[in-house]
Amino acid sequence: MMGWQLKGGLSYRPTSRTSVFANVGLISKAPIFDAVIDDRSATVAADPQNENFTAFEFGGIYLDPENALQVSANMYYTLFSDRTLNFGVINQDGSEGFVFIQGLAQKHLGFEMEASYKPFYFLQFDLTTSVGNWEYTDNVTGTYKDYSSGAEVNEEYEYYVKGLKVGNAPQMQFRLGTSVFPIEGLKIQVDYRFYGQHYAGWDPTTRTDATDTEQVWQAPDYMLFDLHASYKMGVGSKYFLEVFAHVFNMF
Repeated sequence: MMGWQLKGGLSYRPTSRTSVFANVGLISKAPIFDAVIDDRSATVAADPQNENFTAFEFGGIYLDPENALQVSANMYYTLFSDRTLNFGVINQDGSEGFVFIQGLAQKHLGFEMEASYKPFYFLQFDLTTSVGNWEYTDNVTGTYKDYSSGAEVNEEYEYYVKGLKVGNAPQMQFRLGTSVFPIEGLKIQVDYRFYGQHYAGWDPTTRTDATDTEQVWQAPDYMLFDLHASYKMGVGSKYFLEVFAHVFNMF
């Protein structure tokens, strides 16, 4: 077994203030050791498969002639296929078991943008947004290895995960920052942050019922406001002193 990577990118500047780019990556990763040799029985897997990752990205950057506005945006598509998942379990009777899944696949599709606008020397606006759709693409077959009898007994299970969202991170994020510079060296910033489509972290091995197709729990959308301040002043001719203050979730 051997892993390999193939990566490439192109960029083009149609004007001195704009540029566009595209990147592609193909990665074949050798499977983890547990996917090759069973720790308990020391048997070697008949046909271990590499984990494969395919990624595409394209976007652009714009800077206006007055240097007041800068915008960068990109779209991405990443497919994680043939992923291996395995872990040991302790059953209710105290016996040991082992879950082995090969071929788990996720699709990550999304859009990201960052923008900064400074209409006056004492005022600046910053915008960041990210919208994604991350989900499992197919159902997958796994093996439960039962050692309770002293010998290994294998049971096959189908895990019904197709179309379910990948959890543990918000798939929609939005930030708007407003900064003022009232005097030289002083910066005061208010940040508004919004989070949505945040699905709970969950275990794919719990979905063994073909009728259990309900989406995982989604946390309510929420927003936060933060306040930041900093002051930077010279100390002598060679040194600077900078002081920070923060108020998180001030409402």
